Amino acid sequence: MVSSLTVRQKHTAIGQPEMGFNTDTLYITRFIAALCIVVHHFWPPSLVPGEWAENLIHNVNEGVNYFFFLSGFVMVIAYRKDLIKGTARFPRWKYWIKRFSRIYPVYMFALLSVVAYHYLVEYSFNHIGLRFPFEAAMIQTWIGQGSLNSPAWSVSCEIFFYLSFPFFAPRLFSFDGKKMLQKSILLYIGIAALTVVGYQAIAYNDTHQGSLYGFIYGLLTYHPALRILTFVAGSFCAVWFLKNTDTLKRLRPFSPYIMVFSVVAIFTFLAVLPMKENSMLNYGLLTPLYFLFVISICNMSGRLNKILSHQWCIFLGDISYGMYILQVPVQMFFINYIMDTKTPLGFTIYLAILLVVSAVSYFYLEKILRDSWNKKLLSKISAKTDLVQQH
Repeated sequence: MVSSLTVRQKHTAIGQPEMGFNTDTLYITRFIAALCIVVHHFWPPSLVPGEWAENLIHNVNEGVNYFFFLSGFVMVIAYRKDLIKGTARFPRWKYWIKRFSRIYPVYMFALLSVVAYHYLVEYSFNHIGLRFPFEAAMIQTWIGQGSLNSPAWSVSCEIFFYLSFPFFAPRLFSFDGKKMLQKSILLYIGIAALTVVGYQAIAYNDTHQGSLYGFIYGLLTYHPALRILTFVAGSFCAVWFLKNTDTLKRLRPFSPYIMVFSVVAIFTFLAVLPMKENSMLNYGLLTPLYFLFVISICNMSGRLNKILSHQWCIFLGDISYGMYILQVPVQMFFINYIMDTKTPLGFTIYLAILLVVSAVSYFYLEKILRDSWNKKLLSKISAKTDLVQQH
């Protein structure tokens, strides 16, 4: 999960007058999605009132797919001026450096915290020495592995997406309306086909557990090549958002209703889908609802827009990455030194501590190192570019 909303301003379609689009409203959705995943992992069993709630709590790990979709959307919005220049002129190294500087400091801090717990508190993992280099390089899911810090698998996927982004995203701006529709339909057919095949393959692997069961499960569940279509769908959504200002202006009065409909539809689906069928969600089945939700929440105006863009909502969005990536190491130390998270009181205290740790890491680790690394690494890139131009 890394959907960095790096551009805090009103956005407008390329070549179009300012229409008041506002992506600041997305910050709070990042926080809510991260909170849903914490609930999925650690919600107290005593607070599950029935089967529908059990399904919902188990299935809200779907928040990871929302992060993938949102990441693709935000990347296009933030880099739209570079993308329209085409693949050859897109500043790939600058883009990759900024993404690396954004995600790696807290990622590595969380990984080292888990490793420290393993060696200093309680032996918790097998083959940690063999797994650590791949995790430090953020490529563990590329070889069919999960993560020592379990939520970090999605960050490994994001790295794959970021490496791919400069090579496919510029082409999206060459599509006219008809071609965009055709490609979008094909994209979702691909998602649906992958959902059917992946679901059947996972079910078969579960009932025929051989020596390669764990490896096959890791490939089917975590490999970024099987997850990237959700990220691509988010990029499609952003291009449509930027190119259809007139349509969005006409839809603006209905945006709150579209947003409510999409939220109700998403959570109803998650509550109705049986837990054992959760693998159906792996590959982006709900992307059409995310399209409606993201477009509508960015297209709103008036009081609701101001509330969702409040500085506290933006702050919660800012710390959501830390909240997501640090949830497991904080929980490991919490249950060992304070109390179990399976009780309502324990979960409440744990969540409060997680929020504090996430805020501290954002201000004193994430921001400082991100700015420092960007400055140093980007200056080296600029220096090399100037040297090449001189010769």
